Amino acid sequence: MNTQNENNKNQNKIIKDVPRFENDIYRICAWTGKKGDPFLDLHVFYRKDGGFKKAKEGMNILVKFRREVATALMTAKNEPELPMPTDGKKCETRLVTAVEISETQQYQISKVRGPKNSSVRICYAAKGDNGNFIPSGKKALSILESSIDGVVDALSSMEPDTAERESMTQAA
Repeated sequence: MNTQNENNKNQNKIIKDVPRFENDIYRICAWTGKKGDPFLDLHVFYRKDGGFKKAKEGMNILVKFRREVATALMTAKNEPELPMPTDGKKCETRLVTAVEISETQQYQISKVRGPKNSSVRICYAAKGDNGNFIPSGKKALSILESSIDGVVDALSSMEPDTAERESMTQAA
């Protein structure tokens, strides 16, 4: 009984679906962690069997840092374009800024240029033994530059976009 109440309390509330590719979206959801901290879940979803399935690519952001993260994403988007990758590299990357969570944790925002697309990458980073922040490979999300405005809007508003969600569901 207690577990059911906890599941209902922590249930995701979809804030916004932002188009990514033809069959993919970035879904921003609000939820509450086990300790009561409010989070925003930013994940890629792909279309399958008439609905959307959650992909592995994504991360959670503490709600209290959403505005700082939104500003950092726009700052990275507005940075000068990086050169095309050369010498067998898959991409060119430049760290633009970081949003401090605590003395030992931060969200790092980077500008990325691949052979086909430009994107902004946000990742969680923890301070290592040597004092440098080490970015996580799993707690990260690359957002195409064409989708940044929609993600920033969702982070800023935090109000569910029901009209857009209904149209995305009907299109599925």
